[in-house]
Amino acid sequence: MTELGAAACRTYRYLRLGVVALVLLLGCSVALQAGADGRMLASISAYFYTPVHGVFVGSLLAIGVALIAIRGREGTENGLTNIAGMLAPVVAFVPTPAHLASCAGPRACVPAVAQDGVRNNITAVLVVTALVLVGAAVALVRDRRARARGASPSGAVAAAGVGAADRADVGTAARERAETSAQERAEAARRIAARAFPVVLAAGVVLWLAAAAWFSLDWSGFIDIAHYVSAGCLFAAMVAIAVINARRAWEHRDPPILPPGAYARIYVLVAAVMAAAIVVALALFAAGVRGGWLIWLETALIAAFAVFYLAQTAQFWHTGVPPAP
Repeated sequence: MTELGAAACRTYRYLRLGVVALVLLLGCSVALQAGADGRMLASISAYFYTPVHGVFVGSLLAIGVALIAIRGREGTENGLTNIAGMLAPVVAFVPTPAHLASCAGPRACVPAVAQDGVRNNITAVLVVTALVLVGAAVALVRDRRARARGASPSGAVAAAGVGAADRADVGTAARERAETSAQERAEAARRIAARAFPVVLAAGVVLWLAAAAWFSLDWSGFIDIAHYVSAGCLFAAMVAIAVINARRAWEHRDPPILPPGAYARIYVLVAAVMAAAIVVALALFAAGVRGGWLIWLETALIAAFAVFYLAQTAQFWHTGVPPAP
């Protein structure tokens, strides 16, 4: 591995460990506040209105940035990770309604001062996200034009293979074949990325338009349930990501610490816990059941999320990113 490759590997390693550290930070802050209060609130999200506020918003925002920065397998996994990262700021900035003294009547509400913050924060998120999407669209157009003007990378790969075959030295030929194989895998990954990127970009644009329309046209609905919808979609994306990792765990044939099958089982368990928690939460909400059950489902979701990134950190300790197909 080159010095640049080793630096990139360490960066991805620390990003994943940073995600786990941020989950621990949030959990520690909530536990300290629960101890000070002598009781648990109905949900982790309800701690938005407590001294946990800064850690709650900051950790979720940082996790969102990390999810976008961490590169998954080209295609579906990478796209889902980016979308999850886009949803995290909404989970952070839009609180859940709560029974507060400032609410008029018995119904839970988001107080006016918090609504002002949501308007400001979500507007900023929409503006910056729009700029990022425009930049990504420009990059896509430039890349396609460059590919149209340049020679096909596969030609270079083929030429390298011919050169290797023509060499008399068996050792050199073997090295050349290995390099050609690596080039072919890299080229396959580039082709997958080239096909997937427009789809991911289109999904990002649709998500942005839906969020902007909801935010602009249905403020009361947005402020009441945007947190739940965004969190549910974020964890649904994580379920799909965990399933992808479980199915493709054997691509990394000699991972450190555990065998591929063990990593696959961990990812299956993560997906099962998250999916079950989402289904149970939807069923209880639909049935109108109230009580302290939500905080335990949120805890299960967040713990599974941390386990996933701990497993990925271990599995890709020496490579930083999943192997090319």
